[in-house]
Amino acid sequence: MGLDLMLTLGAAAVELGIPAGCLWAWTKRPSWRPALAVLLGAATPWVLLYAAVACSWLTHPSKENLWAVLAMWIMSFLFYVCNLAVAAVLAGFQGPRRLAWRAAMGAFPALAAGAVAAGTTFGRW
Repeated sequence: MGLDLMLTLGAAAVELGIPAGCLWAWTKRPSWRPALAVLLGAATPWVLLYAAVACSWLTHPSKENLWAVLAMWIMSFLFYVCNLAVAAVLAGFQGPRRLAWRAAMGAFPALAAGAVAAGTTFGRW
């Protein structure tokens, strides 16, 4: 197994394992739910992005789409981890009591960074 494949599998395991672990803890530890809502809110935009890229490859299998599926894990890993680190800090705040608002609080940094990236990328056209 090559280094690229090992990095891809490791990044995919972390990026999908964290939300899976949060969902497992959600069912087993109800007292952790306010903090887990923030982490799941932060992970949700990323998981949706991964699902969209995977669906693109499944509906139109091509070499370019396969490359996107394999590369997305490594290319987004640093941003994913930084986003979850920000969410972990936000989870420490007493903030909103409703779980939906706490999840939105966790999703905000990822969505804001995506909006800035889209604005700087597409604004030059």
